[in-house]
Amino acid sequence: MQKQRASAASLGHGAGTARGSRELQEEGDRDPQGSKELRKNLRVESDALQFWTKVRQYRADPALVVLLGIGLAVARRRKAVTK
Repeated sequence: MQKQRASAASLGHGAGTARGSRELQEEGDRDPQGSKELRKNLRVESDALQFWTKVRQYRADPALVVLLGIGLAVARRRKAVTK
């Protein structure tokens, strides 16, 4: 891990390097609206991802468990009837 940080720092990439932060600052000075728009788009995408994750977690997974339980109950019932 230390070796990766050292190599990234020597290249001027990564958080905390003077060169990297200076480049970001210069980029922000050149296109302040672009960075605001980028942050807005990322926030929208993040919100959508969080929403669908919650839908899956709280609705789809329990529904799948219920359907699986019903399927197993029907299979056991059929097996018991045929004996």
